[in-house]
Amino acid sequence: MDFAERSQVMWAGIVAFLPSLFGAILILLIGLVIAKLLEKGTDALLERLHFDEALDRGGVNRTLARAGTKLDPSSLVARLVFWTVALVAILMASNALGLTAVSAMFYTLISYIPRVIVALALFMALDQLQVAPDIVRTAFTLLLGAAALAAGLAFGLGCRDLAGEHMRRWVEQGQRKAEEVRQARLEAEQRPGGPYRPGVPQPVSGMAASRLDGDSTIALPPSPVSRPPL
Repeated sequence: MDFAERSQVMWAGIVAFLPSLFGAILILLIGLVIAKLLEKGTDALLERLHFDEALDRGGVNRTLARAGTKLDPSSLVARLVFWTVALVAILMASNALGLTAVSAMFYTLISYIPRVIVALALFMALDQLQVAPDIVRTAFTLLLGAAALAAGLAFGLGCRDLAGEHMRRWVEQGQRKAEEVRQARLEAEQRPGGPYRPGVPQPVSGMAASRLDGDSTIALPPSPVSRPPL
């Protein structure tokens, strides 16, 4: 396979992948816009309901401040809503691209969101009860770091084989299209009256072909002799 055929195979694979890529980008953009709107709407709604003041009476704001976060409870809930919708959008975009391993990973992450909420509530309760606050905060920080590391490793290792599979599929599609183009070109060259190529004799048909076949000669009538005027 020469350079031209390799380029043709690669280009055919890219063209075959573009519709799925554009669809996934569109789904992701729409999902992020919806997630941002829901985040702002949730934050505004919780502020109208005086959500922060209600939790401040229970000491939640002080707990969040000791945990090192600069977000108030309403902003924290709004950010959680944003990332939930964003993960759903990423899941749908992965399905549009056919990335089953990535879709399974994000589905697992989405299913863990209720558990994360329960863990946050338990963490706040233990901190309010002053049950070994330093140990609880350290354990919670280590737990979040381990979850982030596991998600990164799962994404990297899961996409390695998946990327190879998709690349092999694109190359096969490009090879099939290149073979179809080559066969069509050969058929066009072998067909009588095919495309003209300089230096290649072209088939002759009609009266010219009948004059060229055989060694027979065609007798032409004698030309009239001009006579002088009387």
